[in-house]
Amino acid sequence: MTVGTIRISFLPRAGKENPYQKLMIEGVASFKEFSTKSGEGGRWFALLRTFILQQPDIIHLDWIQSYYFANKRWQTFIRSLFFVIEVLVLKLTPVKLIWTVHNLYPHNAQPSWGQRKLRSFFAQSCLFVRVFSKVTKEEVCKDFGIQETKVDVVPEGSYTSYYPNSKGKQEARRQLGLPQQHKVLLYVGGVSEYKG
Repeated sequence: MTVGTIRISFLPRAGKENPYQKLMIEGVASFKEFSTKSGEGGRWFALLRTFILQQPDIIHLDWIQSYYFANKRWQTFIRSLFFVIEVLVLKLTPVKLIWTVHNLYPHNAQPSWGQRKLRSFFAQSCLFVRVFSKVTKEEVCKDFGIQETKVDVVPEGSYTSYYPNSKGKQEARRQLGLPQQHKVLLYVGGVSEYKG
């Protein structure tokens, strides 16, 4: 890595409708020693294009399945092959890879032998792997065959200040037709065993 400001590119591009990556990039950029930007778009050779065009010291990845997974098995095989080649080429360069594991495997998918091997290969190719909890750290180390020292638990940031909150508790209950005195449980998204 270079001396001075550390240049970090983030992949894949999550899009404006997903605040996760935007807030993470802004959070990392708030430290004067980091310079951040979104990596190059597209599924094919985005890592290599990001390295060549942006010359980062670090490429940080979130959802790697967008680079290797496809609807058809033969397409997944081709994409996986190119993804592995791309990572092997990057290992010959000074750029370092960091991966935030959101899920051990893509949502609701039974991981194939190939997917397990590919994700293990990628985890081993990274400088370090970020997870959101200690439970996930144990699972990542076990499933991907990497040392605990290579995995850091860094909790996900808060989104509370990102979304406008102009309604008070009483107004929200009234608008949703909920009695003022009842307890309310908010259930957002799917709670699956594989999420830890």
